[in-house]
Amino acid sequence: MKISVIIPIYNVSQYLQEALDSIVEQTYHDIEIICINDGSTDNSLQIIEEYGKKDARIIIVSQENQGLYATRQKGIKMATGDYVVFMDGDDWFEKSACEKIVALAEKTHADIIQYGLVTEATDQDSPVVKWFNSWFNVSIDSIDGADDMLMHCYEKKEIPWNIATKAIKTEVAQKAVLHQETLRINHLEDFLACFYLFFFSNSWVRLDSRLYHYRYGTGMSTKEEVTLDQYRGSLNYFKGLKMLQTFVSSRQVSPIIQNLAQNIIPQYMMEDALHFAIQRLDPTEDSRIWVDALAQAAGNANTLHALASKVVCYHSENTELIRSKDELVRSKNELESRYYADSARCKNEIDSLNQQLLHAQKKRKKYQKLFKFMSLISVVLLIALFVLIFLFK
Repeated sequence: MKISVIIPIYNVSQYLQEALDSIVEQTYHDIEIICINDGSTDNSLQIIEEYGKKDARIIIVSQENQGLYATRQKGIKMATGDYVVFMDGDDWFEKSACEKIVALAEKTHADIIQYGLVTEATDQDSPVVKWFNSWFNVSIDSIDGADDMLMHCYEKKEIPWNIATKAIKTEVAQKAVLHQETLRINHLEDFLACFYLFFFSNSWVRLDSRLYHYRYGTGMSTKEEVTLDQYRGSLNYFKGLKMLQTFVSSRQVSPIIQNLAQNIIPQYMMEDALHFAIQRLDPTEDSRIWVDALAQAAGNANTLHALASKVVCYHSENTELIRSKDELVRSKNELESRYYADSARCKNEIDSLNQQLLHAQKKRKKYQKLFKFMSLISVVLLIALFVLIFLFK
């Protein structure tokens, strides 16, 4: 069994050697390493080329900058392995990762294998880091069927919608890519990509090992501040949402998938866009500028009216309070803590409700069996009564 490792690379020269070492030194050797230089302006390409001279398994592609979403798509189209795995150029894998993935793949033949993640950060007590370590390391063992996989991911939020902790059958990944247009997405790119992957999958299993090391703090989603132009670029995922909705509407799908595409997923993306803006933009800026950017990207006037009210209210309450950089950071940390605490609390409540539902279903089945038994006894007694009446006539 062959594994294709896809590594999009953009200006990560200071981390790249550690990343590549973790792959070329894998204990499982039947792998191909697809390195795609996405228009780097540092010496990332030179580093890859040096590794390529020493290891024939390394395939090097260089292109103008297209972004992570499009670069991964190119890597999937090139893959010749049985499964594909993904690694960002500033992260790294456990050296036994491919060996463990292959062992479970040969045993289960699952379309998607989910493994755990270690968040590499200086502050391990940060609410975000704690949330990452919790959310990316799931407890469910297996799920069958696209409907259930999509529901557990997007509605129940019990399995993460990220690419880096999944080994995916190449035929599934390539089928998913065929139905996605090449689009430049700078934020939530995994959120959209996972929908198509789950849609074309039939089975998902968990590998109980933390194989992927995620370096927190180097991507745009973890920067303390972004510019308005960067924010506008991140909102490009609403184009991806419209493509997703067109994809779903052109097919005969279940009510579960229809609800996800029309309600659950758009609501999450709107809330994320608002949360991202509140976290990352300077609260002293004019709220209306980036609310307009959000409205233009999302194209949903009714929803935007409510969100804009929240935004303006937030800014009017906080503009006078937040002056110094220290106060700004404290405010962001407080908001961040509340957000992730709420997420954890909601997850616990959902788990509790699921347990209650399971208990109720078991109880219902028990009473149904009892009712059937009592009904049978009643019929037998009624027949016996008629027989006795007939005999004593």
